[in-house]
Amino acid sequence: MKEIISLLTFLYDDSNDCLIFDEPELHLHPQFQSFFLKEIRKIAGDPKSENGKKLFFIITHSPYFIDIRNLDDLQHILVCHNHQMPTYIKSEDLDEQDKYVLKKFLPRFNTHHKQLFFSPNPVFVEGYTDQQIITLLFEKIGLNIAASGSSVIDVGGKEELAVFYKLCCKLDIKCRIITDYDAFYRGRLRDTICGCNQIQQTFISNALDCDVAKNIGELEKLLTNIADELVTMSSTDSDISILIEKLVELNKEKDKNKNKIRDVVHLSLYKIKDKIIKFIPQKENDIKSFIFKHQKYINCIKSGNIYIIPNGELEHFFIASKVDYLNITQKDKLFEAERDLIMGIDDAEQIKMEYNELLPLLTESIPHINVDMLKHIRFTIMDWVQKVQNAVERREVTDSSTLKYNARVNYALYSQIIECEGFSMQENGSFNCTILIKKGIAGVEKRFSFTDKTTTQDIKFE
Repeated sequence: MKEIISLLTFLYDDSNDCLIFDEPELHLHPQFQSFFLKEIRKIAGDPKSENGKKLFFIITHSPYFIDIRNLDDLQHILVCHNHQMPTYIKSEDLDEQDKYVLKKFLPRFNTHHKQLFFSPNPVFVEGYTDQQIITLLFEKIGLNIAASGSSVIDVGGKEELAVFYKLCCKLDIKCRIITDYDAFYRGRLRDTICGCNQIQQTFISNALDCDVAKNIGELEKLLTNIADELVTMSSTDSDISILIEKLVELNKEKDKNKNKIRDVVHLSLYKIKDKIIKFIPQKENDIKSFIFKHQKYINCIKSGNIYIIPNGELEHFFIASKVDYLNITQKDKLFEAERDLIMGIDDAEQIKMEYNELLPLLTESIPHINVDMLKHIRFTIMDWVQKVQNAVERREVTDSSTLKYNARVNYALYSQIIECEGFSMQENGSFNCTILIKKGIAGVEKRFSFTDKTTTQDIKFE
C-alpha cells in the first residue's frame, strides 16, 4: 500500500509533465501494477499539444507493465540489451499482412507471450499443447531452459510464428522456432525461410542453390511424381493399400488437394519408405533423393534458428495413444493422455528412451548453459557449517536432534539441499558431522564431513 500511494502521489502531482518510473513493480502486487498502468494511461499524451497530459518512461522487468493494445503501443516498447543499443519496432518494419496478423493476435497477448521482451532466447511453438508437452519433456530430463534465458511460448499458428520471428529479428532477440513438417512447404514461415539471408548463405556453403524456394519446389515435384505413380496401382500390403486409398480419394479433386497429396506422400516416405521402394522400385532414386535433400535442407534451415520436425507433427511422437499418421484427430484428447503419461514418469532415462526421436531435435533448439551447481552450493554449505560450529560452541547443539531443531542452525531451510547423516560430539566440545548433498539439487550425490576445526578453505567437492 505504501508503494502504490507513493507512485500515485508522483503521478497526480501536476508540477511535472514528464515522469520516469524505474521498476515501479518492486514491492507492488500484480493487481496494483495493472491498476497503476491504467492510471498512467488516463493522462499519458503529449504535454505540448494536450493540456494536462504527461509523457512517461517506464523501466520494467514486469510483463504486467507491457500493456499492448494496438500497433501504436507495440512501437512504444524499447528493448534494452546488454552492451547494445536499445531496439524497437518502426511502422515500416511491418507489412500489411504482419499488421493484420498482429491485430488479430493482440487480444490474446497475455503475460505469458510477453516473455519474448524479457527472454534473450525465446522459443516459439504453434499451440498451447506443443508448449505444454515440450516444456514438460524438458523438465522431466532435467534441462533447465531458464538457465539459458529461454522460455517456450505458444503463438497460435504458423502465420503468427512468422510474425513473431520477424519481430524478434527487428528487436535483435535471438529467438528459436519449433514447428511441424508442413511449414517447410507453405505459409508465411516458408516465405520467411526463403528470404532469410543467413539460411541462403548456409545453402551456398553446402554447395546448394541459394534460391531456397526453388529447392523446395523441386522436392514438391518429386512428391507429386511419386504420388502419380502410386495412385495408378493396387497392393495387398495393408500399409501400401491405405496409402493408395488415401491418394485415390484426394485425386478426385487433385488441384484442390495438391498440398494434401504431397503431405500424405511426405509422411508415408518417412513412415514406410522401404515398403514404398519395394512396391515401386522404378521410383527408388526419386525417393532416396527426396529424403536426402529434404534432410539436408532442414539442417540448413536450422542456421536461421528455425527447427522443423522433418517427419511429421509433435503428435506423431506420442506414445500414450495410437496415432493415425495420415489423419490426426481429437488433438485435445491425445494431448491430455500424453501429458498424463509424461507426468507419471519420474525417470529421466526412461523419458529419453521413450522420446528418443523427438528429444534430440527439441534440445538442439535450446542454447545450453552448463551451470556448476556444486560451485554455488559450496557457498551455502560454508554458511551452514559456520552456523553449526557457532551453535555447538554455545552448547545449543549437542546431538543430531538438537542440530535439526536449533533456530540458529535452521536445518529445516537447508534440508532442501542437504541431509544430515550423522552427528557425534565429544565431552571437550569437538564434533564430527556428515552431510549428504541431495542429487536433485547438484545432479550427483556428494557427502561431506566437517568438524569444529573445519575452515571455509576445507570445504571442497571433488
